[in-house]
Amino acid sequence: MLKHSRLITATLMLAPLAFTVIALFFLPDEIPAHYNLYGEVDRWGSKYETLILPIFVIIFGLGMSAVAHVASHGAGANESTAKALVCANIAALAIFNVMELYFLVNGILVAAGRDGLRVDISNVMCIAMGVAFIPTGLYMPKLKRNAASGVRTRWSMMNDEAWAASQRFGRGAFIAAGVTDIAIGIFVPGFYSILAGLGVLLLAGLAAAVYSRRAYERTQPPSGK
Repeated sequence: MLKHSRLITATLMLAPLAFTVIALFFLPDEIPAHYNLYGEVDRWGSKYETLILPIFVIIFGLGMSAVAHVASHGAGANESTAKALVCANIAALAIFNVMELYFLVNGILVAAGRDGLRVDISNVMCIAMGVAFIPTGLYMPKLKRNAASGVRTRWSMMNDEAWAASQRFGRGAFIAAGVTDIAIGIFVPGFYSILAGLGVLLLAGLAAAVYSRRAYERTQPPSGK
């Protein structure tokens, strides 16, 4: 398994809860609880609602860790798949950490009668997604054929050669998507950045799927021979 991955995962799982418990001492009883598509507060709620995301983060992290453990120790164990799942877990937990910090800081500012953070949460999430997909893409060529991670289509799963070619293409596609999402998060305003960012990731996935078919066809002998 990845070096220090357990420590990193545990830290990212528990950090939002620690941040929130500390913030509860400084938050007023009512804080912004929901934002509309334009980043404006459209509902106020109890400060204890801020505990919902940290609890979800712990449950999510434990679930992903369990899946990775099964992938590395269960029947048909695949170490590369387990490592990919650990990386995905760490990336997702990091995004959740950024989200919780944003909500806490913005809540404190708005509740105190000050302007909230100038950066929209949608832009923050888009940038975070882009950052997460770059290391994901970099790791893809190291994946062995499996049914849990990587560019998995019926064509890439046909043989090791098609699989390897599909993962190499996936590396470039998802790194490019990650860089593009970072740029979108910086330059595209508000909720539109999330829509555009998700669209880019969808296109990267579709391109990789189409390429996997071509990769498989190249592994087949010419017809008639």
